[in-house]
Amino acid sequence: MFCKYCGKPLKENEICTCPEAQAEAAAGKNQTYVPPVGAPAMGNPEPQNDHKGNAAVPSGLIKKIVPLAAIVVVLLVLLGIVVVNRKTTIDMKDYIQISYTGMNTVGDADIDVDWMSLDNKALADSGNFLGDSILLESSIQVEATPTEDLSNGDTVTVTVTYDEGTAERLKLKFVNTTIDYTVSGLVDGVQTDVFADLAVTYEGIAPQGTVAIQNNSNDSFVKSVSFSVEPSSGLSNGDTVTVTARYNEQNAIDQMRVVSETTKTYTVSGLDAYVTTYDQIDQDTIDQMSQQAKDTISTNMLSNKYSYIDAAYDTSKSYPSGLDVESIVLNEVTLQTTYFAASKPDTNNYYNNELIQVYKVSATDNTSPDGVTFYYAVGFHDIIKAGDGSVSVKLTDTVNCYGNVSTDAIYNRVVAPLTADYTVTQA
Repeated sequence: MFCKYCGKPLKENEICTCPEAQAEAAAGKNQTYVPPVGAPAMGNPEPQNDHKGNAAVPSGLIKKIVPLAAIVVVLLVLLGIVVVNRKTTIDMKDYIQISYTGMNTVGDADIDVDWMSLDNKALADSGNFLGDSILLESSIQVEATPTEDLSNGDTVTVTVTYDEGTAERLKLKFVNTTIDYTVSGLVDGVQTDVFADLAVTYEGIAPQGTVAIQNNSNDSFVKSVSFSVEPSSGLSNGDTVTVTARYNEQNAIDQMRVVSETTKTYTVSGLDAYVTTYDQIDQDTIDQMSQQAKDTISTNMLSNKYSYIDAAYDTSKSYPSGLDVESIVLNEVTLQTTYFAASKPDTNNYYNNELIQVYKVSATDNTSPDGVTFYYAVGFHDIIKAGDGSVSVKLTDTVNCYGNVSTDAIYNRVVAPLTADYTVTQA
């Protein structure tokens, strides 16, 4: 026995649970069901036979089967579409390896792609693995930044770009195409002061001093460092010079060295220097020059009567005829004034400085028993103050020795010509 609505097999007199049968059962409580002429009784339905004598499928069952078959067909079509359009996901994080070499602060990042594994994943169903792998790898670019001068804790960003047309053709979907990596594992190098054993010495006389450098290190790396210095000449005490170290950076990395500084400034000191002001000359040196000046005056005046006459007499007015050089007596030689001349910057003077002492001389001779008075200048040049503070001068190397009865004549002859290229002061 079957339900006439849905075709469900039923026991004798069983009412089907389908909505139609339930509705009919409810209505039957109020109305007696009268089957059509020739139809089997309600309580004993007979299955229909087809013209071949086979039992016919109930019409309700057919109504249910047809929609279900249509749904199955649609699902199979959709599944086919999904299968045809399915893409393989490529997570680039699985195929990129990053490593770090060198030292902390100057490390390098090296990027590597596991192409073999990537190809095996992406082209598992390829019918032309070799050709497709060449096409795939050439369509992908992997770049990283930064890759140099890295320190632990820095971030290196890896960016993957690819040809979208190739990805579509090979049915690939790329993910994690931008990846940040944190630098780690770089070893700290040995801090090295390349200037520790550098000898810097100063030579010559300021302001024409020079500097010399000597690398005295026994360290194999530092011994390979070269040094230069600027400026290297025209130096005075108090000037500064800059020494620059140059070395092979790869050699430093190979030896795990970190150079703490590549330039260092030094202050020039200890140079002998030409005196630039009178107050730099100590009293003992002044006294020595004074004594030398008096000896020079005495020698010049007492050994040559013509030198004496030119200094002690105004020969334009009178000339002491018959003067006997043996009669000349220098009664008094007194320092009157001192001039100091320092060479001006950017001048090319023969002497770097001059000190001129002017003396008043009182003398007598056989032509002037009452005595004469005149003035005599004696000059010294290139007075040096040594690095230890002592002052030196070549006492016997006198210049500008000149005598006259007038101090104005002395000034105009000896001092005035210096003012153009020297800074002249009166002590």
